[in-house]
Amino acid sequence: MAKFQPWLKMWVEWIDDPKMLSLTLAEQGAWWRLVTLAKKCAAGGFLVKGRGAALSLDQLADAIRIKTKADRKVFDTMIQKMTDLGSLVNDKTTEATPETRAGARAGAN
Repeated sequence: MAKFQPWLKMWVEWIDDPKMLSLTLAEQGAWWRLVTLAKKCAAGGFLVKGRGAALSLDQLADAIRIKTKADRKVFDTMIQKMTDLGSLVNDKTTEATPETRAGARAGAN
């Protein structure tokens, strides 16, 4: 098993990626926090806790420090957009995972 690295790669092309450009700047910030959390979970990109149980949206929001109603609205909108665009899968059988698999490449398909 590979040693956990406390950093993640960010491809420079994300700045021109149509999926990222469909997000507001605030939604992009929420996405990158989610990608960072996926890396921190160290589960191949899956957003899980402990023994692999999927994190709920409330748990995800708490983990990335969503504190205000306005920020939660941004978070929820980002979740919906990235799900619709295929970069986030939230499925009871696969658990929630950014397409990026540990944050390597947000917006890639």
